[in-house]
Amino acid sequence: MKFIIEVSLKPQEMRKLLGLPDIDGLQKVAIDKIQKKLSKTIDEATDVEYLFKRFLPTGILGSGQFQKIVDAVTQLTSKSSTKGKKASSKIMTQKRKT
Repeated sequence: MKFIIEVSLKPQEMRKLLGLPDIDGLQKVAIDKIQKKLSKTIDEATDVEYLFKRFLPTGILGSGQFQKIVDAVTQLTSKSSTKGKKASSKIMTQKRKT
């Protein structure tokens, strides 16, 4: 013998029927916290000044080394690939000396 019972309930009604706690309020609070944290992280990730402060040591920012790095990168991108390779090897030898 085979019985098939079909029950049409909303999720909230099913949780109540099974005796599970109502977690709607807790879920809303958790989702709000996650959204705030994500929006803050996205705002920080798109802020160039924040990125420079976070990923570059203060010694580089305070000295002329940062400007040298920027100049070297712009020279590498503006020259042809063969000239760029020469410039990159020049930069590498300068780094080894310091």
